[in-house]
Amino acid sequence: MTISALLALINIGSTAALNAITSLAAVATLVSYYLTIGCLVHRRLRGPALPPHRWSLGRSGLFINIAALAFLTPLIFFLTWPLVTPVQAETMNWSSVMLCGTLIIAATYYVVKGRNEYVGPVVHVRREE
Repeated sequence: MTISALLALINIGSTAALNAITSLAAVATLVSYYLTIGCLVHRRLRGPALPPHRWSLGRSGLFINIAALAFLTPLIFFLTWPLVTPVQAETMNWSSVMLCGTLIIAATYYVVKGRNEYVGPVVHVRREE
């Protein structure tokens, strides 16, 4: 309830700020899906075989994943556009700026510190061959 009340206060102060936050949540969720599915498609097409897994879409899995990428591409593209024209500071869709800023900060952190400390989950998977 406290978090909901604090988010409601943002709307009182600036509707542009609330619109930016909610739009960023939608775009960031879709981008996370896009990156995950894109890595899976890349691995299926160019990398070694995937390790054994519990759930599978069978032969249609690659087609479904490519269709998901085709569906997400225009969705992400159009969710970052301003709502009206002419664009002013109040009507600008700031989600693309916020998302790029977050990605730049994350990439910088990874290059400076994270790559020396992060151990990916693939290291812990043993394949029976």
